Amino acid sequence: IFSALAPAFSIPAVTPGNTIAEPWSTPLLELAVVLAIAFVYVLLKTHAMHAAITDENIYFYGADLVARGQVPYRDFFFAHPPLHLYFPAAIFKPAGFSIPLGKAIPAGASVVSGLCLWALARRRVGRVAAVATLLLFWFALEQLKASTDMTGVNLTTAWMCAGLWAALSGRMFLGGVLLGCAAGTGLYVAAGL
Repeated sequence: IFSALAPAFSIPAVTPGNTIAEPWSTPLLELAVVLAIAFVYVLLKTHAMHAAITDENIYFYGADLVARGQVPYRDFFFAHPPLHLYFPAAIFKPAGFSIPLGKAIPAGASVVSGLCLWALARRRVGRVAAVATLLLFWFALEQLKASTDMTGVNLTTAWMCAGLWAALSGRMFLGGVLLGCAAGTGLYVAAGL
């Protein structure tokens, strides 16, 4: 597939100081490929939009408690950083808790992670490698499993990838804030920082 698409993606990305004109079809083709991959990924993730007997139920319950006004560490025990609950609680507060909505959070976080990695790869190594990065990330077995349950690793990865994208795009303050959110969601991000 990549060898067949490679000629369409062979024009380098426009960078500051580089004014190479690109045919209008190349960015549109790239966008169509990325959207098609995203559609297949999201379609694949819908199989997991049901209740499961995993530790994510603790996090669902904690996020629901936070959405109702309780405070972790004060009103109930919680062994993780606070954004692990406060981000889902911000979604549950207006929408109410539901299993499909809770299951959509890790899948959505993985979509954000993949798009940030794609944007980073696109600027650094080109279009074909960026699409390959997206495919390899979204469809890696461990990532497919981790994006099914709201254990926090998916949110932490999304914050970290977004922070890395921002920092490497010259938006250092935003990058710092997003990487801080990663640390506020999961302490294991320290290995990546």
